[in-house]
Amino acid sequence: MVPSRSRSTGHPLGRRTSPPARKRAPGPGPHPVAGVFPGLGSRAAYQNLGRHLLDSGSPAVREVYDQAARAYGVPGRPEQLLLIPENLPAERLAQQAFLGAAILTHSVALEAHLRDTAAKSGIPLHFVAYTGESFGIITSAVASGALSVGDGVEIARVFTPLMLVAAEGAVPDEPIAREVAAYLPESLHGRQLVPEPFHVVALKGDPAELAVTLCEIGREFPKVDVEIHKFYSDRQTNVYVRRGVKTDFDEFIGRFPAVRAEELKKPTNFLAHSGRMSGVREALGRFLDAKGLEFRAPHTPVVSNHGAGLLTTAEEVRTGILAITDEVMASRETAATLADLHPELVVELGPGEKSVQLLTDNSLAVPVTAYTGTADPVLGVLKQVDVLLAELAKLRDSGDRLTDEHLEPLRDLFRVTSGHPFGEEYLHRTLRRVVTDELLRPERDAAPAFYELLEVVQHTYRHRADIDAGHGELVLRARLKKELTGDRPGQVHTELRVLDRAGRAVDRKLATTGQHEVVVVHFDRLADRGQTAIPRQQALFQALRHDRPALFRQNDCYLEGSDPVGWLAALAASGAAPLADVVALHDLSREIGPGLDLEAALDRLVSSLTHPELPLVSPAGVPLWSAKDIAAATRGVFLDGALDTGRRRVHLNGNCRILALGSTLEADGVDAGPHHADVISVSSPAEVRTRGVNAALDEFEDHCILSLTVEHEKVLRYAQSRRVLSGTVNAYVGIGERVLGFGKGGSESMTIFLRKDGEDRTTVRKVLSEALTTVSWNPDGRGVMLPPFAKARKQAEYLQALPEPVRRYFPEVYDIQERVIPVPPHLRADGPATRKEVIYEMSYVPGEEVSRFVERNSPPPAVVARLYEQIFRVLNREVHTVNRVPAPGETLDVSYFRKIEDRLDLCRRTAPRTFTPELLDTERIVIDGVSYLNAPAVLARFRAHPEYLRILEPRFHSLVMGDTNTENIKVENTVPLLHAQWLIETGAPREEIDAALAAITAESLGIRFLDPRAIGFKSEGRDTRDDAMYDNKPWHNSIGHYDEIHYEQFTLRVRTGSGRTPRVDIGFVAGNPYQKSYGVRDVVARGEAVDPDAPRGMEDHFAAVMAAVHRDDPESRQLKDPYWIIRFVFMMGTHFTAMPPFHFQSELDGTLTDTYQAQRRPVAIYCEGVKWLNWALQMLTGERTEFLGVPVPPLAHLERPRRRTTSAGRTTRRRAVSGQHAPRSPRPSTRPAVNAPHTTGLPHARQKEEG
Repeated sequence: MVPSRSRSTGHPLGRRTSPPARKRAPGPGPHPVAGVFPGLGSRAAYQNLGRHLLDSGSPAVREVYDQAARAYGVPGRPEQLLLIPENLPAERLAQQAFLGAAILTHSVALEAHLRDTAAKSGIPLHFVAYTGESFGIITSAVASGALSVGDGVEIARVFTPLMLVAAEGAVPDEPIAREVAAYLPESLHGRQLVPEPFHVVALKGDPAELAVTLCEIGREFPKVDVEIHKFYSDRQTNVYVRRGVKTDFDEFIGRFPAVRAEELKKPTNFLAHSGRMSGVREALGRFLDAKGLEFRAPHTPVVSNHGAGLLTTAEEVRTGILAITDEVMASRETAATLADLHPELVVELGPGEKSVQLLTDNSLAVPVTAYTGTADPVLGVLKQVDVLLAELAKLRDSGDRLTDEHLEPLRDLFRVTSGHPFGEEYLHRTLRRVVTDELLRPERDAAPAFYELLEVVQHTYRHRADIDAGHGELVLRARLKKELTGDRPGQVHTELRVLDRAGRAVDRKLATTGQHEVVVVHFDRLADRGQTAIPRQQALFQALRHDRPALFRQNDCYLEGSDPVGWLAALAASGAAPLADVVALHDLSREIGPGLDLEAALDRLVSSLTHPELPLVSPAGVPLWSAKDIAAATRGVFLDGALDTGRRRVHLNGNCRILALGSTLEADGVDAGPHHADVISVSSPAEVRTRGVNAALDEFEDHCILSLTVEHEKVLRYAQSRRVLSGTVNAYVGIGERVLGFGKGGSESMTIFLRKDGEDRTTVRKVLSEALTTVSWNPDGRGVMLPPFAKARKQAEYLQALPEPVRRYFPEVYDIQERVIPVPPHLRADGPATRKEVIYEMSYVPGEEVSRFVERNSPPPAVVARLYEQIFRVLNREVHTVNRVPAPGETLDVSYFRKIEDRLDLCRRTAPRTFTPELLDTERIVIDGVSYLNAPAVLARFRAHPEYLRILEPRFHSLVMGDTNTENIKVENTVPLLHAQWLIETGAPREEIDAALAAITAESLGIRFLDPRAIGFKSEGRDTRDDAMYDNKPWHNSIGHYDEIHYEQFTLRVRTGSGRTPRVDIGFVAGNPYQKSYGVRDVVARGEAVDPDAPRGMEDHFAAVMAAVHRDDPESRQLKDPYWIIRFVFMMGTHFTAMPPFHFQSELDGTLTDTYQAQRRPVAIYCEGVKWLNWALQMLTGERTEFLGVPVPPLAHLERPRRRTTSAGRTTRRRAVSGQHAPRSPRPSTRPAVNAPHTTGLPHARQKEEG
């Protein structure tokens, strides 16, 4: 861009200045515009244009006409330059002179009219460049200030007559003919430059084929017969063909079937841009000099039409005008230069729209329109888009809700743009800019109403063909939803909430069977690429991620290879293996083929695989998320021919959009089950970098950008965490509801926070469905085996029946719904045809979940300990005092022992290759290097000793919350916690810290409970009573590592085998947020001691917290339940050991990957339970005399001394029952190396172990 230059003479178009820097979207600002002037090829459109410009009242327009009239020789009579029949001279060349002058005048006046009208409308336009087609360069020179209007009219007047006189070689008896002939070189006098007419032919075809054809034409025909005069686009070149050789030319072109020849107009002698017209160039230069026409440096650059680049000096503009005569027209370079200027829009200033078509054919990624000064929508579109941007800017910082006054301007916007190509394209381009600026960055820092308004624009634009947008209808909300009921279960449809013309909200359903639900990137061997197949596909994939990020940002994305080479390419693209390593393996396989050397190289590769950034689709068609499963699949691909199956299986439970990189994959080569698959082929980096080259890719990117919304992002992330598709989550949300967020906890339930249209309150919807559970629960189960959907009904009943003093700590239930839904046919297999589910709604409890607070802030252990203390106080004081009765007995067998056994049996049925007899049924199991009794063995020990059962049996039952996992506890006010954390972390004085900790109370925090268990001892729902010990579960989040396990902040390695003791090693990710906060050192497992005087972690605070909770309680555990510490450890063990069924993960198609790695959460939880059960048994046998600083009380059944172990590993003597089993004392961990061998239970496992 060239800064404005001062000029010595006045100019009717006014002086220009550079615009201020454009603000970051959104927000209106100066509109950078490029102006394009038509050439003489559009002169047929310049007829009967009338006086509308001259009579427009614009001073700038009037000045253009006045200056033109003086130059044309009719001063004071500007109407003589109007393009109307009565102004057209009789003589042929005089007509051409008039047309040239009048077309230039009209075009320049039109530019002035546009600027003047825009200014009056408050629309700031800034022209960044002018250009034109051939003759239009003269007009551009005037508009840019390089020529005065008068000088431009002089050139325009003589140009065509000069060309025709030279071409025909004769001087007609016309004044204009004699005038121009005088400037011709003497060598041209009487000489006919164009002895016969020439055909104007467009050659169209693929760029490569076209280039070959033009090269062959150059060899076959001399330039005097066939000459290129216009490089129209990459796919079209225009040539002059002499009439005498046209037949030969047509026959020659017939040899090139990939190139099509099309005649553009009748044969002509007017050959602008032809090398034979070089003498005319000389004559035109003489005319410029003789007339003293002055060229100045343009205030706005002119885009060259005879080459690439900008004309920014007086001499360059002069050369550009002379080039019209004899230099090839470089329209494709003109279009490319315009694109490089990045204008908001390009305006053809004149009728005919030939320049609009040319720029469209050159795939200019800028909205293009024509302006004629009549009913053109261009300014109306700009005005309404500016109103939208101003409204977005206003809402960005302060906008909680949309109102009708926000929506009314949108109606106006779509009334103006709907059905008009430029309006729709300009709005679309603006939307692309705003949406990508806002939603491709991680921050969501604008007010809610900002995103809501943007979503309405996105949805309305995307579905404009489905509504009457031109008459004011708007799409308020749009969602892709799975069908849960009806005759199409498992298929998808689009649901719209539309604001109709009358302002009423109406709902509509669109049948969008083929709408994509997942994106799959396809790799294969690329038959014609050989060794370069993998690097080539990597380059295309990385280009897609860099240049088209919207394709991946809010889509469920997977990588898939259909053959061994494609599999390796997908491995590299996923980040699971370095590109150099997979290329090396590929090269080796090509050189040596199958054999031991290849297998050894394969082992080296798979042993170094890491966690992929994007999951791979296994040979069976389901996602692979872990390095170990990918390793097993890789061996299967290379050693078992796992991909030698014909059609590639891609079973992701949804419609697939497949991006085939460099491949010719066809949709029928993909087995997507009952779902639809369509393929977009991406062949070259140019298709990725440049819009307009691959229309299908562009259309898909547009779809993805219009789908980038805050709600879609929330739904997708939650769906991915649940291993379901977004459409499944959306199926549980009404179109009249806005998704606000999701509950992150809940091992089997789906918890959705939403706001219903017309309501201010937030509603919590809890969904428990057999369709969303991995484990096949018995629908008729009772008690602790109650299936989740039935448990949900009991939870709702529990909440509805809470007595008034307790109710304020829990949410209020609004509504309960039970239903039966059909199972999609492809998911039934041999299972049931229907599934049950319960959905209930309740009030939203404000605040932050304790587990989320810990994850986000990593508060020090002292703060968490004080928080636990307050939680336990509320439970003991407010909950456990309700419905309190003596325990009836039999609690252990019903609530604990049989629960563990039944749920482990459920695990065996669910994942028989993970929960194997080799893992569960051995006498002992080694966990982190310490040997423990395995679960069945330890339960047998408990059952075999009535004296143990008497100690473990609770003393009373009462109302219990039942699931005090800290995901289910909320704190309304976190300020006291954060203040104490800040003082501790900044090293404040001890007294300030103590005061801050003391200020953490149940009242100051606002403690609330969310998700009751609602299953008690032989009771459920509103009658729930059980052992209050169960409500000590917050400790399981911290010292029991539940948070780290549930949120997968750990690694797992399992080794089992026939006749072997199973060994399981669990390593927690260093520095994870829970570890930072809880500071758990596993002192019990490691035989170390707590340090209550200088506490470093939650274990050191345990004794103090439990003592403080009961210090002033006349019903304290120490008085009424002296064995509480044994029962606490036992309860923790039973809880963990019975919890694995709630933590299985299934794949998108409902199948379960039955490997230790895929199901590492339930395995780790099981092992945690085994440890706690063993520690409880050690207390009962006298082997353990204290636990985390709490002494084990004297036990009457211990009658003779024996060795015992404290947490610190000290040994003492204690009495024991004769023949009592003595478990082995804990010993320091002897963990194997991190990268020790493993197996997966899949093909080519070396031994039965897995990490």
